[in-house]
Amino acid sequence: MESHRFWGPLAMAAVGMLWGAACRGRTTDEPPDSGEDVAVPSVTTTDATSDRTVSDESPDVDESSAEVRTTESAAPDQAILVGPTDAAAGGSAADDAAPEGTREASSVLVRPDGLVYIKPSNTKPGPTSNYSSSFDFSDALALQGDTLVVGAPQESSNASGINGDQSDDSVPSAGAVYVFTRSGSTWSQQAYIKPSNGGSPMNFGWSVALDGETLVVGAREEASASTGVNGNQNDTSVSGDGAVYVFTRSGTTWSQQAYLKPAHTAPNQWCGFAVAVSGDTLAFSCPQDLPTAPDAANEVGSVYILTRTSGVWTQQAYLAPNAYGLGASLALQGDLLAAGVPYQLSPADGSSRTQGGIVEVFSRSGTTWTQEALLSANLGPVGDRGPPSFDDKFGTSLALSNGTLAVTAPEEAYPVDGSPNGWGGATYVFTRSGTAWSGQARLTALDAQLEPAATGGGFANAIALDGDRLVVGAPRACPCVSTDLNELVSGQAALFTRGGTAWSWQSDSVLPHAPPGSYGFAVAVSGPTIAVGNPGDSSDAVGIDGDDTDTSSPGSGAVYVLP
Repeated sequence: MESHRFWGPLAMAAVGMLWGAACRGRTTDEPPDSGEDVAVPSVTTTDATSDRTVSDESPDVDESSAEVRTTESAAPDQAILVGPTDAAAGGSAADDAAPEGTREASSVLVRPDGLVYIKPSNTKPGPTSNYSSSFDFSDALALQGDTLVVGAPQESSNASGINGDQSDDSVPSAGAVYVFTRSGSTWSQQAYIKPSNGGSPMNFGWSVALDGETLVVGAREEASASTGVNGNQNDTSVSGDGAVYVFTRSGTTWSQQAYLKPAHTAPNQWCGFAVAVSGDTLAFSCPQDLPTAPDAANEVGSVYILTRTSGVWTQQAYLAPNAYGLGASLALQGDLLAAGVPYQLSPADGSSRTQGGIVEVFSRSGTTWTQEALLSANLGPVGDRGPPSFDDKFGTSLALSNGTLAVTAPEEAYPVDGSPNGWGGATYVFTRSGTAWSGQARLTALDAQLEPAATGGGFANAIALDGDRLVVGAPRACPCVSTDLNELVSGQAALFTRGGTAWSWQSDSVLPHAPPGSYGFAVAVSGPTIAVGNPGDSSDAVGIDGDDTDTSSPGSGAVYVLP
């Protein structure tokens, strides 16, 4: 989706999207990571957006020995998060008889009661059949109560504003956002949202955040030369500068309230890479910004904080500490802001720098923001973690809820099949007491009864947190209990709940046999409701609970909602 910029910060773009590329087929413009090509993904939660993660190319597939876990043994009180799957484990007899490499992808959904399958109103396939690009519906998610927001940053219509013409596909990667609402148990699309200056490739919908009647959308490739609030949108001379859009709802009607730009423009800052909103405060990141502060002249990354009074947004703070790629992910609640820096070398004991990735926590007193804590994996439970690595990418995705902060390290290694450095990925949970933060838990693929080797890295590529419920996405998980990395990658999501100070796994998913898999690429949770994104979904369905057996629209994407 992006171009190969400097490996750091957005390799970080890879940061949110790391998996995206490999799983769903991100393309040519992802930033390289230490000389390796990477792809970039996002994820948002009710409190924050995440961004993407890096991955290798999708492995060759040998489906002959794939086993599929079923939901039959699940406890009655467990929530089963499911992806599309064959009607019977192992596929049909016709499938079994098909020559190797020619088997048709099947996506008959095994749905527990209440599971809803959501597609956009203008479903379209990615531009190419090999998934080198895609529609990317469900690349980013935000959920609160009965409202679900879905980002599709590769959508290609030339429309602008609210509920415009979706039929013109003349602008690849323009992007769009879809709003769905629930009445009783019925979901329906409420709005199709495009920016006021639509009509150019901008990745609108790369990140989304929702709080009440306010929706914030990031468009990291937007190119206007304006600065500040509601500037001139017509000059498109600064490629990749990025922008953020604020929309508000009155009744069932959405309208654009503000168009936000950084205080200084520069090519490829990617402002809007991550966004977050809480009440009348919002934050957005420019992870490839070159801050003007003297002590940060050689560093990259910044976060802008704005506040709203009587419908008018003004800048309150500009955060640009020495953090390489600050803002790959953001989480905001009240007077607390967390910003992920997954490519920063972090302090292991306050002095040495050995572990890859940090999270900077800022707090507000009055109108002043100051750094409250600097968190790394070294401050959380160590468990069976392998040797610290720059590639752990701690801080790729964040979620904040009532003094609890969840942080992902999707490339973290731990023992697998006798090897001390198998790939798996982990989520760290920190809690706040006063202004002090401490590690409460470290959750891995093993805790979710996943084979770490089967995840190919990336367990916890995306997370969402609401109170004592934590949803973790693993879009590169394979559909069988196996350590064969050549098994089909399809994706998975897992639910953890907290009792006292202990977290326990509650559910996992039945996985599909159909590539490309990216179920769990984005996740969101609000109360008992869980949403799981699968940007790699290939059905040609439109709207709610359509036919998911037609796989003629590869890379069109879908969302699964479990009440």
